[in-house]
Amino acid sequence: MRVNVEEVLRTIHEQSDPIVQAELIEKAVNAGIRVVQIAHELDMSSSYVSHLRRLKKLPPLIINGYYDKTISLSHLFILSRLTTPEEMISTYEEVLTQNLSAAQTERRVFERMSGKQIQGKKLSKEWFDDLGNVFKGISSTISVTAIQTRRKGEIVLTFNGSLEQTSALFEKIKTHLKKDS
Repeated sequence: MRVNVEEVLRTIHEQSDPIVQAELIEKAVNAGIRVVQIAHELDMSSSYVSHLRRLKKLPPLIINGYYDKTISLSHLFILSRLTTPEEMISTYEEVLTQNLSAAQTERRVFERMSGKQIQGKKLSKEWFDDLGNVFKGISSTISVTAIQTRRKGEIVLTFNGSLEQTSALFEKIKTHLKKDS
């Protein structure tokens, strides 16, 4: 049976219910339409289309919680990351009994999936701004990007210039770091 791609995509686009969108996207994929094409045509990211597709895994109990407005769409996306319906339902019950926000639910799902407890707190934006200012004190040409996730921290220093200029900046940073240790 030949599928009218334009009609399927139009139907998905016109639909505002994410659960129905997930069903339609799944049908489209099963009919041979690629996720990338669906995403492009609907002006969505491939990642978002994949998130919607994952909603098909959720048990009806959790879907009903969304329709009853006891949990949000963000909760659905997060819970759908779990692999078994039992894990999903168990975590869903924690969300309800402990009134977990989406961020708290994400943390709980991460801990469940990784088997690790998250320890510590993320540093504030102000802390990272201060770090950037330290490097700006070495040279105003240094651009600092800092990222902190549950699994790693990363600082990227960028500065443009000739080999002579960038070598001098590397030496200046090295000297500054040695002086403070």
